[in-house]
Amino acid sequence: MTKKQNLAVREHILSVAQQLIYEQGFKGVSMENVAVAAKIKKANLFHYYPTKEALALAVFDYASDGFKQWINSYLIDSSDSPLNNISQMFDSVILSMQESHCKLGCFVGNLAQELSNYNENIRIKISNLFSYWIEQLGNFLALKQTQGHFHTSFNPNSTAEVIISLLEGSLLIAKAKKDTQTIENAKQMALSYLKTFII
Repeated sequence: MTKKQNLAVREHILSVAQQLIYEQGFKGVSMENVAVAAKIKKANLFHYYPTKEALALAVFDYASDGFKQWINSYLIDSSDSPLNNISQMFDSVILSMQESHCKLGCFVGNLAQELSNYNENIRIKISNLFSYWIEQLGNFLALKQTQGHFHTSFNPNSTAEVIISLLEGSLLIAKAKKDTQTIENAKQMALSYLKTFII
């Protein structure tokens, strides 16, 4: 009979593995590292996740849930200018980078750089998550356009993709330079572009 999995243990493993991968990268973390950090036997870890890829896919799904919550928390409709939502999204990233001394960056972006050419299953999941982010931000900007915040010539979807590209690109440079000013510059560029379409 197959041993029943404990959901609390499963979540603990995913939480520990996510942090290790965030700090050291996927290739820098072994199954033994995860077992030691989670304080479980290696055999028990393999009971839950028989391969490193299975663990990585589960970790990504686990992280994606939190990432989606973070995205949606900054896209709440209100009477305020949509520029505030975008500004707050960037500010959240700046604060997170400052707290980590610019060491961690974006968990999803890190995996995209490390694994997109290494594991097709993870690449597809990463691509789908970025598509979700672009779609959600595009829908938010489109809503604001219908509410009269932006000119009719404004393109919400392409703008959403550009804003996210600015944010992710600036994170990469900030991580290399150990300085969040690049993210602040990207934020101001995004806001300046949006202001050209504000009614």
